[in-house]
Amino acid sequence: MKKNSTIFAATLCLQLIAFSSQSQTLCLSYEAFTATKSSSCAVTLAWTYQQCIDGVFYVQYSVNGGVNWYNIGVVNSTGSIGTEQSYTFVDNYACPGNSTYPNAYYRLYFVKGGGAGIDVSIVKAVGFSGCSCSQNNTTRCNNIPTISISGAEAICTGTSQTYTLSSGGYGVTWSITSGSSLVSVTGSDPTYITLANNTSNGMAVLTANLEGCRTISKNIQIGVPYWSGGMYGWDEPNPCVGSNQIVQLNPLPAPAPIDWSVTSSPSPYDYWIEGSGESAEFGGFDAGEYDLMATAHMGCGDSYAYGSTTLVYCFGNRMMIPNNRTAQQTPGKPGPITIYPNPVRSSFTVSAPGSSINEIRIYDMLGALRMDVKPGNSQQALVSVNSLSSGVYIVNIYHDKTIERKKITVQK
Repeated sequence: MKKNSTIFAATLCLQLIAFSSQSQTLCLSYEAFTATKSSSCAVTLAWTYQQCIDGVFYVQYSVNGGVNWYNIGVVNSTGSIGTEQSYTFVDNYACPGNSTYPNAYYRLYFVKGGGAGIDVSIVKAVGFSGCSCSQNNTTRCNNIPTISISGAEAICTGTSQTYTLSSGGYGVTWSITSGSSLVSVTGSDPTYITLANNTSNGMAVLTANLEGCRTISKNIQIGVPYWSGGMYGWDEPNPCVGSNQIVQLNPLPAPAPIDWSVTSSPSPYDYWIEGSGESAEFGGFDAGEYDLMATAHMGCGDSYAYGSTTLVYCFGNRMMIPNNRTAQQTPGKPGPITIYPNPVRSSFTVSAPGSSINEIRIYDMLGALRMDVKPGNSQQALVSVNSLSSGVYIVNIYHDKTIERKKITVQK
């Protein structure tokens, strides 16, 4: 009977210092892990460790019975391999739980060097009778610098990415707070997390809780996220030929470079479109239908938005000249702006019946101003192109507080 009692006592002793391990290494063991509260309500953790590998201890803290753990400190192992080393950590900002969990809970999370695995100690509960939360995590949190999550902006199909903190020395508790069904966690510890995308497309949010003080997040594209691409913003029902239209896109699920293009127009190159973000300036020099496309270069592929509009000849914001028709001036109202001859050899005439031409500016196709003519508020102006080389140019005609754009071809 005495022998059995001895065996039972020895077994109980081993259970009290037992720890869970995700490693097959058997020479690692925690000894005498204690958590002691002082009269000032600080908690001192002390332990010795018989180690056969280098690594890092993360001191973890919970106030809800171990449901959620937060890393509140980092202690590097300093003992030589094969020796026993003593360690301490003082939590000056401990705070009790609530009526359901009146204790604070501590454990040690040891990450072995070289990716050899982890060891987790038993949990120690500390009562806080006579203490309050006046010394909660505020001071600890104020000492933590601004930190972000580092890693790729996208995880493409069939690949994985690893995410860490932008500044070392701090441990975090990782979670996927949105889009958890899109990725799988293939590895993690308080210093990193690796996420894999098998066949999904969408957006995920990776969240790191930093020592129970601060939550930081990172939006990650998973594959090619769905984009409800669409265009809006131009004048309706019929924008005017030569007018500058501001075209807008539905917001992207995540920031990405955007290329704008015109895929169909009444005449090749008879338009302009400029934009690199979610809006662009667009216009055309001929009446007819124009098809536009915006290409968003997402991290794992391209996504597209399409739009179409029809430009008409007009003045005073009213349609006057359908495509391929002869202009007819309405009595008492300004007539359409015309340029002739076109192509131009030495000079051309700008005619604006019923209007006053204030200024004429000529630009090359790179947007450089090549000529600036002020005809003196006349209804007709003769413009010499002797200083221009052969090529295509844009003519801006300023009249009656409006602007109209034309295109000319200089042939010499």
